[in-house]
Amino acid sequence: MHTDAKTIWGGSIGTAFASANCYNREVIRTLAEPANPVSGIWVLKGNLCPNGAVMKPSARQPLAVHAPRPRRVFESIEDLHARIDAPDLEVDANSVLVLKGCGPKGYPGMPEVGNMPLPRKLLEQGVSDMLRISDARMSGTAFGTVVLHVAPEAEAVGRSPWCETAMKSCWTAQPAPGTADFRRGTGGTHQQVDRKDTRRRNNTGVTTNCTCST
Repeated sequence: MHTDAKTIWGGSIGTAFASANCYNREVIRTLAEPANPVSGIWVLKGNLCPNGAVMKPSARQPLAVHAPRPRRVFESIEDLHARIDAPDLEVDANSVLVLKGCGPKGYPGMPEVGNMPLPRKLLEQGVSDMLRISDARMSGTAFGTVVLHVAPEAEAVGRSPWCETAMKSCWTAQPAPGTADFRRGTGGTHQQVDRKDTRRRNNTGVTTNCTCST
C-alpha cells in the first residue's frame, strides 16, 4: 500500500489510519502474524489453462500430488447433477473432478458452481475434499481444493478437446531450480505433455517462480 497516496479529503491514506487502534488481533492480524500463512489468490498457468486459472489457497486441503490422477469429466452442470451421486460413477478419492461449460460464454450469468459437490459414495467413506477443476467461479466463502476460471473456457475452444476423461491431471508443488525458498508452495494444472512455469503472488505481494512438472 502506498501510504502517501492522496485521498479525496486532501490528506494521505497513511494519516487516515496512523492513529487507529486495534482492539482484537484475533480479528485484524498483522503481516507478521497472519491468520493463515498461505492466503490471498494463486494464479496458475499450465497447458490446460494457458491463459491462467485462479485458486484460493486458504480454502484448500494439502493435496500435493506427484503422480497423475484420473479425471472424471462432466460436460455441463446438468451432467454433473445427473451423475455425481450415481453409485456406479467411476471415481475414487484420488480422482480429479472436472466441470466444463460453466464460464461466462458457456453458462451466461456464470453462477457460482465451481465448488462441485463431492460424490455421495465418497462422502460416505469420509472423503472431505478432492481436487476440482472448472472454468466456473465459486463463492468467496466456499471451501475446497478448487481450480477456477480456467482460461480459455471450454466453450471458447470447444468442449471436446478441452479436457477428456482418459487424460490425467498432475498437481505438484516443487520449486524451480535456483528459485527462492518454496515452503509455501503452489500447484499447477496440466495434462501429461511437458513442464510449465507458473507464478504466484503471496500475501506479502512478493512473486515467486516455480515449476509444475508432469
